[in-house]
Amino acid sequence: MDIPLQRVEEFLHQRIPLSKAMNCQVIECTNHGIVIRTPKFANTVEGDSLFSGSIISLSSMAAWTLLQVTLRQLEYVPEVAMTKSKWVRNEHPDLDSDGMAARCSLPEDKVWQQFLRMLSRKGNAHTTLTVETTGSLNNIGTLTCEFEARDLDQR
Repeated sequence: MDIPLQRVEEFLHQRIPLSKAMNCQVIECTNHGIVIRTPKFANTVEGDSLFSGSIISLSSMAAWTLLQVTLRQLEYVPEVAMTKSKWVRNEHPDLDSDGMAARCSLPEDKVWQQFLRMLSRKGNAHTTLTVETTGSLNNIGTLTCEFEARDLDQR
């Protein structure tokens, strides 16, 4: 089931004002993954190159948003905090690119179900999400994010 893109984008812009300043757009959002895109013009530095801080920010926003939206659909009221992250750059951003996109998917089903069971039982659980960030022609890098989630409305 697809999630209304406009609602997810509004959620992202309301919760993380930087996403609006970066001109982030939600391109795809399903129960299994999300794609967020941002144009180059809003994220360049002197010399017309992409700002690496924007690349990492976009990636972390994709992971955080996917986790938030998915848990809310499952009727959790989550507090989600990134506890650790690791950025691995594969290539320099393509200078001719008109922007970049971050694609994040949920972990494999067995791992995801284990995370949800722990969150249900203890109201607190940890999970890891991986985000692939691409330009128009290349794979810029991968961000691996570890999150701690707490259910604020534990039943």
